[in-house]
Amino acid sequence: MRPRVFVSQPIPEPALEILREVADVSVFPRLDRNMSEDEWIMAAKRSDYLFVMGGNIITASIIKANPELKGIVLVHRRLPAGNSIDLETARATGIAVLFQHPWEAVYDRIAEATAISSSRCSSPSRTASWTPTGTRAPASSSRSIRWR
Repeated sequence: MRPRVFVSQPIPEPALEILREVADVSVFPRLDRNMSEDEWIMAAKRSDYLFVMGGNIITASIIKANPELKGIVLVHRRLPAGNSIDLETARATGIAVLFQHPWEAVYDRIAEATAISSSRCSSPSRTASWTPTGTRAPASSSRSIRWR
C-alpha cells in the first residue's frame, strides 16, 4: 500500500508530481486560511504523513487521531518561536517530526521519506532536481536527491 501524504495548502505542481510518484497525495485547497483542528483531525485519520505549512497548529488531539501516523513535516520560512507541533506528544507516540530550513528542500525530504517507507516502491533509483522555486531544473543547476 502506498503512503498517504496530506498537504495543508497548495504547493508547486512539480513538487506534487514528485510526491505523487511515491505516495497518494491530498491537498487542502485553501490559501486564505489555516485549517481548523477538526479539519486536521479528519486529515490525520486518513494520512500516514502530514505536510504542515507554517501557521497551522498540530495539537495532541490531531497527533493521536491516527495511531498509524508516521511523520509530520513543518514547512516554515523560519523556525517558529513557539512550537506549532506538540512535540511532546509526537515524541511519546513515536512520530517523526521534521523542521526544515530553508523550506524549499522539504519537498525533496518528504518525497524521499515516503519513498523509503513505501513497501511498494519498486521503481529503480532515480534522481530529481529542484531549483529554489520548486520547478524542475537540470541536475547541474541544483541539488539532487536519490530515492531507493
